[in-house]
Amino acid sequence: MINSISKMIRQLWIPILLPGIVFFTFITALIHGINIDKFSFANIYIDRFYIKLDKKLIVDINSLTLPKSSSSNSAREELVTLLSYLPWLDRLFESISIGKIIYENETISFLFKKDIFYLDSNYMTIDAAIKSIDGEIKTQIKQLLVKDFNLELRGILDFDILSEEGFFEGEFSTYEIEGKIALRLKDRMLSYVAKSDRFSSLDSFMEALESIVEIEPEISDWIYKKITSSSYLLKSLKGKIDLKNGEYFPYEMEGEAFAKDVKVKFEEHLPAANIEELSIKLKNNQLLFDLGKSSYEGIDISGSDVYIYNLLKGKAGIVVIIDANTRLDERVHQILNAYDIKIPLTQLSGKTKAKLKLDIEFSPFHIDTHGIFIPQNSQFAFLDEVFYTKHSFITLKNSDIYLDNTHLSYGSLFELYTQGTLDLEELNYMGNVDLEFLNIKSEDETIIELEKYLTPIVVDFKEEATITLPELNSKIAFLQEGFSFRANDLKLIYPYAPILHEFEIKSGKVKGKTEDYKKYEIELLASSLKTPFYKDGKPLQSLLANIVNEGEKTDIKADGIKISKSKNSLNIVLENIDLKSESDESLNLNVDSFLNLEAKNSSIILNEDGKSFDFSKYSASLQKDNLTFNGSFKNSGFINFKKNLSGFTASIKELNDLSFKELLGKNLFNEGEFNIEIKGHNSNFYSGKLDLKDTYLVEMKAYNNLIALLNTVPSLALFKSPGFDEKGYKIGSGDVVFSMKDDILTLHLIELKGASADILGKGVVNLKDGLLQVDLKLKTLKDISSFIGKIPLINHIFLGDDNSISTAIKISGNLEDPKVETEVFQDVVMTPLNILKRTLELPFKIFSD
Repeated sequence: MINSISKMIRQLWIPILLPGIVFFTFITALIHGINIDKFSFANIYIDRFYIKLDKKLIVDINSLTLPKSSSSNSAREELVTLLSYLPWLDRLFESISIGKIIYENETISFLFKKDIFYLDSNYMTIDAAIKSIDGEIKTQIKQLLVKDFNLELRGILDFDILSEEGFFEGEFSTYEIEGKIALRLKDRMLSYVAKSDRFSSLDSFMEALESIVEIEPEISDWIYKKITSSSYLLKSLKGKIDLKNGEYFPYEMEGEAFAKDVKVKFEEHLPAANIEELSIKLKNNQLLFDLGKSSYEGIDISGSDVYIYNLLKGKAGIVVIIDANTRLDERVHQILNAYDIKIPLTQLSGKTKAKLKLDIEFSPFHIDTHGIFIPQNSQFAFLDEVFYTKHSFITLKNSDIYLDNTHLSYGSLFELYTQGTLDLEELNYMGNVDLEFLNIKSEDETIIELEKYLTPIVVDFKEEATITLPELNSKIAFLQEGFSFRANDLKLIYPYAPILHEFEIKSGKVKGKTEDYKKYEIELLASSLKTPFYKDGKPLQSLLANIVNEGEKTDIKADGIKISKSKNSLNIVLENIDLKSESDESLNLNVDSFLNLEAKNSSIILNEDGKSFDFSKYSASLQKDNLTFNGSFKNSGFINFKKNLSGFTASIKELNDLSFKELLGKNLFNEGEFNIEIKGHNSNFYSGKLDLKDTYLVEMKAYNNLIALLNTVPSLALFKSPGFDEKGYKIGSGDVVFSMKDDILTLHLIELKGASADILGKGVVNLKDGLLQVDLKLKTLKDISSFIGKIPLINHIFLGDDNSISTAIKISGNLEDPKVETEVFQDVVMTPLNILKRTLELPFKIFSD
């Protein structure tokens, strides 16, 4: 049994003792030191390996090659790895010296010996003097270089190995920026506070930051390209970084910086804004720029702000707020145009309280615009036209401009108040207009005149500014030079167009244009108008006229009508157009300008009774109170008429029976020649003389009634002789002297010399009621009377003192059917007694002769 137990012990001792011997041997070797020149295992290659145990391990390796990639890709990751190894490093090792740790993607040098800690990798370099007291490491960082950001730290680090908490205070430098920094590490969370000395450039720092941090290019542009300074100062920057995952908590980052002598370029090609001192704050993931005392192209923009939102996280953008008292001129337009904001208004004078906010999202690009402009007593250019405003409240929202209580005036053309929306995309304005006045004039003549008129308005300015007044169906277009206007329904603007009232143009349409607001071209289509012009016997109620105003002269052309008007003259030419004359009183014009009228194939229609006179041509001129008229009648004859303050004269010559019939309006004569002379003060008071030659008196009521009397009384055959029968009364020559006063026509002398009978007389006609009273003496048997009259003494016996045979005729009643009375019966009875009487008187006659 003893043998069995002994055998069992031997079997157990061998596997227990052998490892113990190996371990003891290894420990003994460690104590004395193990030195291996080269060896490899599992694809790990070691060059000159030395290890020794002296309380703690001492390791010295020349190079260690590992067949894998380093798990660290940044200084942060290496720092996390180092922190995880650091407690064991201090507990197990007296010193470690590794010349090179070679990975596939990285090479690391490492030295840990007494108070020396040195690490050099692709991402960081640490050179420190370490002193460990009761588990707490107090380290002087000679150099901590974060290579992937070129950040170098120098200072004192207190670090508790057990809790892995530490605090660092020292200096930093990175890309020509130097300053002080404090770091606190707790639970792998690294908090930092930093401030800098003054430095002159951000370029290198921002370029490096862009390479390792995703920053919108526009943000970088604003931070160090659009905003530049000769001197920067970081007053403070604080935040924290989770070393485990790299989260840097942008909403908790805070900082404040200053820059002096700053230039801000809103766009590369624009002039820079100048800022004496720029204040920059980082808070809530926003970077705020306070422009302080600043100016842009002479504009004081102090109080303006710029801030970048979602600076490090989220959809980033920038807000530019420009607060200024300045004109909305080219300097402001330059900034707006840089962001594709085109306002078609340019302020030429005055001041404007302006506040403009541009909210620009970087990706995708989007801009939100909001602005308020309050100009006062200013001139604005709108599409090359200059307007004036007393006051205005203009709001800009993206592509819309809202006008509220906006006053506008344009010289003497218009003055108005408006409110509405100006759409910058559609390029139109829609709103309401309260017109103080709209006055379109040509020289001293008013074309359109509106006062206190409220109307909707539409303005389109895609190519040229076109103002539409829907309620008036009218448009005014401002051209590159001047403006044009169009009214499509004249009855709508008739109440406001004095020029239309003159001719009562109540319907139609008109269009026109001017290049200099002094000269106009107008095309007028009037479908209902009142003029003194007639055509084909009818009033000329429709007319297509071209009107050209050349400042001091206006020419009007229509079918058959030409009118030329200047300051001192008015010339009218008519062809195949008739003219209706007003009453004579309308000729009392007393005008300083010269009026001249010429016409061909034109009739003059008297307004009183519609009587017309047909002329082949005529001319008239008027200056002050002097009127001259000369005309040639179509059938025959001519007229010369003159009028002035003292009265008028008319000479009408060489009329034939047709022209005379046209003149009188009655067919009283057939054949012959007629001449009339008239002189008077006005149409109610004048006198004249009518001369007749070689004509027949016909179709006169008094004459017809007398012939009827002669034909019905056989005993009156004595008075029926050649030249006085149904054909008419043959007149060789004759004179009628007359005068007119009010409605009374006085025939002072009627002397008609016929072939065998003469008519002498006088009378009165009341033209108002048509009553007349005319006394005539009819002398007949002129041939016999002439023969007897040549025989001495016998002529007295048969003819009497006047050597004629005659009878008296009285005409009375009315013009339509006059009553004719004669003394023929008495003459027939008394003739023998008269002969006896004159025979008895003969002796006395002889002696008396």
